[in-house]
Amino acid sequence: MTDTYDPTNTQDWAAGGPRTVTLAVPVAVGGRTITDVTLRRPKVGDLRRMDKQKGSDLDKTLWMVSTLAELTPQEVDEIDAGDLEAIAEVVAGFTRKGQA
Repeated sequence: MTDTYDPTNTQDWAAGGPRTVTLAVPVAVGGRTITDVTLRRPKVGDLRRMDKQKGSDLDKTLWMVSTLAELTPQEVDEIDAGDLEAIAEVVAGFTRKGQA
């Protein structure tokens, strides 16, 4: 089940499915236009691999977004900063107690 992310409604997070964020600013890379980003729930292995990534917390977050959304690093680099904030909130919400 895929839901559109609404930061004001976290009561259905217990269902545990992927989340979709509709981008305010679509991304165009290599002739492909991305209007929304669907993120699967991370697994422990994803968290371990993220921890091994070199760089800043931002670099690790971008790696996780790329992994969970199956986007290339080039596609992630083109995401608007405001859209990244919404996407990062979804990623963080996957591991928050009571919202997982």
